[in-house]
Amino acid sequence: MLFRSIGTNNLSMPRANSFNLTANLTDKRGAKPARKTLEFLIDGKSVGNATTNLRGIATLTVTDGQKYAPGPHTIRVNFAGDRLLKSSSQKAILTILKADTSIATKSLTIAPGEIKYLTATLTQKSNGNVMTGKLVKFRVDKKVVGTAVTDGTGVASYSYNIKESQSVGKHTLTAQFEGDSEQGASSADATLTVAQAKSQSVTVDVSGKQGETVKLTATLTRTTDQAGLREREIRFLVDGKEVGKVKSDKSGKAVLSYVIPSSMSKGKHTLKVMFDGDSFYTSSDNSKTLTVN
Repeated sequence: MLFRSIGTNNLSMPRANSFNLTANLTDKRGAKPARKTLEFLIDGKSVGNATTNLRGIATLTVTDGQKYAPGPHTIRVNFAGDRLLKSSSQKAILTILKADTSIATKSLTIAPGEIKYLTATLTQKSNGNVMTGKLVKFRVDKKVVGTAVTDGTGVASYSYNIKESQSVGKHTLTAQFEGDSEQGASSADATLTVAQAKSQSVTVDVSGKQGETVKLTATLTRTTDQAGLREREIRFLVDGKEVGKVKSDKSGKAVLSYVIPSSMSKGKHTLKVMFDGDSFYTSSDNSKTLTVN
């Protein structure tokens, strides 16, 4: 009866639905016996048998790979022996790595006052299966702006609106999954474009007598959500000539006390309010009538 040996190597692999275990059977003369049955065990439990081919190699496909948690596991390969070859056994270490993940996000454009959703889809890289109940962080220019948990379709959504401290132009949007005990980390970048919002200036008709002080009013809002724009300079013009300028209050309203010149003719005159715009908001104006009685 000949002595023989089994060769199997330590190996590591990402967590997956299935993986292969391989062993080589060799006798003391260096021959590689074919058609010999080898038993494979993981952590002391048999996972199946495989038969050596003409090169003495036996390969077993483990089809329930997901049940093995990340970390080291003991592989043992046993040959029970036969009338020509004695029994043999060999041990190795299988290291299951955290499963690779993939995350994808989309570019979007947003203006002050708008609310849009930052979204990301998280999947397992090995099989494309969606990952549910996982926390995703959203960053803009590396700063975390919000978090969301993936739903049943693997999508995380976060309702986002920008602050005026966010400059107009292109910014880096990052969706990040930091990984957990079983899944590896992943991240993806896209472009967040901050655009100007449209402004709207509104004034009202006013009337008065020569020499009388009247209130010229204007209200400045953004069209995205009708919020008033504070601390913006509004110019007042009568018949095309600027008669004063006032900064809007917290509600977007500006009021100018105006003395109707004694030299102004009676009748209708054009009252116009103007906002010249800035980096966040477009310019706007509105015209009404100043009537001198």
